[in-house]
Amino acid sequence: MTGLRLERTLTINVTSAQVGVLEVHAYSDSTEVEASVEVLGVGTFKTPFTKQLNAGSYTLKATYQDQEQTKTATVKEGVTTKVNFTFGVQIPWLLILLGGAAALVVVAYVARKK
Repeated sequence: MTGLRLERTLTINVTSAQVGVLEVHAYSDSTEVEASVEVLGVGTFKTPFTKQLNAGSYTLKATYQDQEQTKTATVKEGVTTKVNFTFGVQIPWLLILLGGAAALVVVAYVARKK
């Protein structure tokens, strides 16, 4: 027998992650505010924030004061996806009970823009 020749082929598939950008803001009464936003499966962040993510669909849960909102965002490769949360202005209410009669007192305040 003459010399045997053994060849091996190694194939490596390299796929780069398809990355996009998620940009998130929160507003109350037309003013940008700091809200807590959980991007499910990724983490929790304070607005405003920008985060590079793999392309795909994400659920965002935002909390500002005692208000909550949920939105879905689709991040596409090479694109910035912008998500805005808009929260209402809250007016505190105070209920005072007086000898069996109820009086509703509205405590209103004016939020001044700085």
